[in-house]
Amino acid sequence: MSISTAARTRTRHALLLATLLVLTACGGRGGPRGGCDRESPQQQRYSEKAVMRALGQVEADEQQRLAVLNAFDRDDAERRRLVTDGEQLRRDIASLSKSQPDYLARIEPLAKRKGELVTEELLIQARFDQAVVNTLTPEQLERWDEQFRQGVERGGFGESGGGRRGRRGPMG
Repeated sequence: MSISTAARTRTRHALLLATLLVLTACGGRGGPRGGCDRESPQQQRYSEKAVMRALGQVEADEQQRLAVLNAFDRDDAERRRLVTDGEQLRRDIASLSKSQPDYLARIEPLAKRKGELVTEELLIQARFDQAVVNTLTPEQLERWDEQFRQGVERGGFGESGGGRRGRRGPMG
């Protein structure tokens, strides 16, 4: 029984798409502690703690802090939903057996959903980034970008420094 060239091409494209999506989801890292179980650099940027730390590093005034935190809060529920959906999607993909005869048919909608989640995540981040650009001075923005570059290069923002907003608001 031979497989048509078109079927082989579709299969190759589906496998390539699935591979690219998994690499995107895993940040291109493999192995224990470096794979899909960790947050991507994009997800790390969403941390309220990281935003609070960056606001302190750039010496944002009260009005700037409120504007940036309001922009962060605007999409927070959606951001959390995307994280939950992404975790469920990873479990769904992991539950598939590559030896199933219908493996490609079953992974294709999951690969499509992963692409949708990545798109939504990037759009939320772009809205937040635009709000930050519109709020901070050019000098502050340069320090802001440097703060996040360093955080991603270190593999995250860790537990030290910064912090979440207290019950009394952004400064409390």
